[in-house]
Amino acid sequence: KQKTAYEIVDCDWSSDVCSSDLFSNPEVFAATAGGSGATQAIDLSKGNICTVSLVNSKANAITISNVTKGVYIIILKQDGTGSCTISSWNGGTAVVWAGGSAPTLTTTASYVDIVTLVYDGTTLRGTSTLNFAS
Repeated sequence: KQKTAYEIVDCDWSSDVCSSDLFSNPEVFAATAGGSGATQAIDLSKGNICTVSLVNSKANAITISNVTKGVYIIILKQDGTGSCTISSWNGGTAVVWAGGSAPTLTTTASYVDIVTLVYDGTTLRGTSTLNFAS
């Protein structure tokens, strides 16, 4: 039996998890490109991997909707200018961040940061891996 993200989050690590194709065919989608004070809407019903293009050296707000139990990856890409930030992460479910606060993004031009979100049905937890050269 294939394991769902829910079963994995609930610590059901039976031996067939390693053969699971949970992420072998991910649904990748893009959020709307940002601008001055833009809100980037991430509708997680569209897939489990979202790319967000950060443009125009501005602060962006991220809104997250349609969260169901699972694991989600958000890839944040700086444009060729850089200096973009995320002013807020919000939506129907508040993100509880590792370390107690949202990550400070890498603002170097063309760099990438990756945010991973895990939702267990009650709490949306977030962590980040930062500073990837593109």
